[in-house]
Amino acid sequence: MASLAASRLLILQGVSGTGKTSLPEYFAHAVGGKCQRIEVQSSWRDKPDLLGFYNSFFKSFNESAFSRALYEANTNKWRNRPYFIVLDEMNLSRIEYYFADLLSVLEGTPNTWQVELLGQAPNHLPKQLRTQNGAAMLPIPQNVWFIGTANTDESTYEITRKVYDRAQILQFDEREPKFSAQSGKRLDLSIQYLNDCISTATVNFGERDRKNAIDCLEGIELYLKENFRVAFGQRIIDQLQNFLAVYTASGGSLAQGLDHFIARKLLWQIQNRTDPNVKAGLKVVKDSIQDAFEAFLSSEPPICIALLEQEISRFSS
Repeated sequence: MASLAASRLLILQGVSGTGKTSLPEYFAHAVGGKCQRIEVQSSWRDKPDLLGFYNSFFKSFNESAFSRALYEANTNKWRNRPYFIVLDEMNLSRIEYYFADLLSVLEGTPNTWQVELLGQAPNHLPKQLRTQNGAAMLPIPQNVWFIGTANTDESTYEITRKVYDRAQILQFDEREPKFSAQSGKRLDLSIQYLNDCISTATVNFGERDRKNAIDCLEGIELYLKENFRVAFGQRIIDQLQNFLAVYTASGGSLAQGLDHFIARKLLWQIQNRTDPNVKAGLKVVKDSIQDAFEAFLSSEPPICIALLEQEISRFSS
């Protein structure tokens, strides 16, 4: 829930068979929304592979499953419900190639979200499409989230910083043990109610907690810069505040939320280094994170510590 509040793009990454694709499907079912699964192909290189293309011979537009899902999300049946478009195995191809236009569009304000389908619009457009400067545009409705699943193996591409900076990351490192759950009533969750809940959580997020979290993050950044030249911009701060507001409103602690956020949004940049000289830097960053959490939150960051200890152990004899 906190990740949904922080970004319109989520990446569920980790080992195969841990439920990455199932999670958004079950979540959509539980809240009365819809989840549309799109299989990413290794041959995808640019926008037409994702959205579809114009066939000049037949003079028709061959839409893709992705563009049909975006169109459906804006119809009367679904525009008031959460709609999740799952890009399954999204890193089989380079995300920053085929998804580049969407990454740029989502940087703007929600009322400007749209992508170009055709450079020249026909005389008659389907109901939900728009024209802009003579082009046919497909709106991205505000009830849509894009959720990519990503396996980490030799058959996939590395996800770049451009993508990671704009996304929220959920890590699936191992299969959870089996458990029993009681049947619950399916919710009829409107997008307006969901947005109102997120807004309420953001407004009620205490100024002291906000300041402590940002001070803690900025204190850690000094050591990341010094040892690994890793820094972050305002986008990360904005995501952090939205994430922590909903995370704490959902029952989590401030320290737990910040621990997750730092591990998934920052520390990935210092993982899998091959130079053994980075071992000392990893230890410095680990100590700085422990000290910052103790100073500002009076707590420990177990996810960050476990991740850094694992990295340090790679260089131990």
